[in-house]
Amino acid sequence: MITLKDAIYLEKIDEVKRILEENPPLIDEVDEDGVLMALLAAKTGNLNLVRYIVEYSRASMNITDKNQKNMLHYAAMSGNVATCKYLVERVGLSPLSGDINLLTPYEIAHENKFFDLEEYFQEETGAPECIRIRRLSEWVKIIIW
Repeated sequence: MITLKDAIYLEKIDEVKRILEENPPLIDEVDEDGVLMALLAAKTGNLNLVRYIVEYSRASMNITDKNQKNMLHYAAMSGNVATCKYLVERVGLSPLSGDINLLTPYEIAHENKFFDLEEYFQEETGAPECIRIRRLSEWVKIIIW
């Protein structure tokens, strides 16, 4: 029998639905690295999978991993503009929210050369180029420390 983690990685939405209908608390489980199932789904970039988890599972949209990365950080790793747009516009996650190291989804898009996603984040936030944001965040870290 397929596990929820495997169904997510393989993007088998029907299996994800079946598993979560039979056992809804499984969405709160973590993988071997301590990453919650909803974050793994976001990392696939599969809009239908993410939409199902957001709208029909009991997953909280305020979840983060141990480094304070949220669903948008993970979705940005996929480079999928539609999924990130959904998380920004429908769920309310910010491309400028920093993790424990002040790394934002915007910067993830920039560092991975996901130009379409970076352009969307820039249009959505009105923020200057990502490089400037990173430099500013490094200065803030220096000042605080």
